[in-house]
Amino acid sequence: MRIKLTEEIQSLLNKVPALVNLYDSADYNFINSLKKWFVDCEQVLTRYRKPQVSELASLRGLISAAEKGVYEASFASFESRAPRRKKAAAVAIFCLHRAQSSLRSIILPLLGKLEETETIIKNILTLCSRKGQLSQYWKADIPKNERLKLLWKAMTEDKDTAEATQRVLTLVSYSDALQMIDRIMTEWSDDFKNANANLEPSHNK
Repeated sequence: MRIKLTEEIQSLLNKVPALVNLYDSADYNFINSLKKWFVDCEQVLTRYRKPQVSELASLRGLISAAEKGVYEASFASFESRAPRRKKAAAVAIFCLHRAQSSLRSIILPLLGKLEETETIIKNILTLCSRKGQLSQYWKADIPKNERLKLLWKAMTEDKDTAEATQRVLTLVSYSDALQMIDRIMTEWSDDFKNANANLEPSHNK
């Protein structure tokens, strides 16, 4: 779940530069595009039951109010003679900044855990490869998900990797661990075609 959540939030954050460009160019579509982005953010946060969804909904409400000429007290210093659309856009860009900070506060702790997880799993897979344990699971004629489960079970039962797998589960969920293994092994797929491949030298990232 942490992997998916991080990826979805990062995808939303990747859209921020385009929204800022709309604001900088005084594009009439800026506010509507931003409100749609807020709705997309709220849907993701709702799906993962993140409390920050209420903050983003409130910020979206401030934007809608500003479009109607109603401003929160903190915006009272805006130039009174400025066109309503211009003032609303200023409120909107402020709300975008707040929302961006809120989203980052969610994923920054997760990114550290995912990076550590990736390092640990790569080390485990490298050790398993050296012991010749990977090909029997990766090439087994069964669905991929079953291969991953069998491989994980073998890792947890091997005295050389058991402790590392326990550490992984303190960082991410079981399903995240399997997903990480799948991604790494797919990334290294060319090496897995050769049963004698040494993964570490060419993939020490």
